[in-house]
Amino acid sequence: FISIYNEGLAKTSDGGITWQSLGQIGTNVPPAYIKFTDTQQGVACSGDYFVAVTHNGGETWNILVDTPPQAGFISNYFFANKDHGWLAGPYGLIKAYSSVGLGVEDETQPVSDGPVIYPNPVGDMLGFTFGEEIIQAKIYNIQGKRLKTVHGSVLTTIPVQALTPGIYILNLSTGSREYFLRFIKH
Repeated sequence: FISIYNEGLAKTSDGGITWQSLGQIGTNVPPAYIKFTDTQQGVACSGDYFVAVTHNGGETWNILVDTPPQAGFISNYFFANKDHGWLAGPYGLIKAYSSVGLGVEDETQPVSDGPVIYPNPVGDMLGFTFGEEIIQAKIYNIQGKRLKTVHGSVLTTIPVQALTPGIYILNLSTGSREYFLRFIKH
């Protein structure tokens, strides 16, 4: 599969000798990211315009998100499979997409109004502060797999010593709002 500016998607099944045009997905903005988990299931994303999935090899696409998740462009996409992915952009934007419950929120809290995590990079204990009570914390790896969940009446830290070095996503919940923050374990 390739994305061609002003033409849309095309696919090949013979190593690139011939290409079949699949047309546009939603708008006339071509996807910047395309990933297929098998010959039928795939996901495509474009700037700050859309996130879409296909279940029939790219013949048709279901647009999941068609409004910008934040002012500015989405600059990185990470999808472990058609059901779980991450969108990243400027000003600390990290959004999780999951077809089984996390969702990509339409409204984004400015970074200055959200929780603050420390230290980052972290060694054994990750701390966080916020003006509201945090009642649940979840840690995901960059592929979208949940590794740890901690519940409490007022959480301020979460142990991370068992994590291997790398980049992780921390999901903090107040009960009414969820926040996603990236941290590095060294």
